[in-house]
Amino acid sequence: MRGSKARLAAIVAEENGDGMRLTYIYDLNGKLRDYQYFLLPHEQINSISDIYTGALNMEREIVDLFGLEINGAPPELLLVEESKHAPLRKNL
Repeated sequence: MRGSKARLAAIVAEENGDGMRLTYIYDLNGKLRDYQYFLLPHEQINSISDIYTGALNMEREIVDLFGLEINGAPPELLLVEESKHAPLRKNL
């Protein structure tokens, strides 16, 4: 998507059965396009923050709120000692 000059609009995470579904939403010339990825428990995905700097905080939120491991993602926003681990996960 970067080659077509699409803008990253959002990354949405949600539980899907035993795993997680990540939806990457891009704005390409005023039209939204989405790509979905399904991850099994404890499966990891690579960060895209080196391609889209706007992904930085989106990935941090996913790590903090869902406990998903993202390779190359920046450190969490929340302090682990003061926060519940993955508060939005039901099947963790």
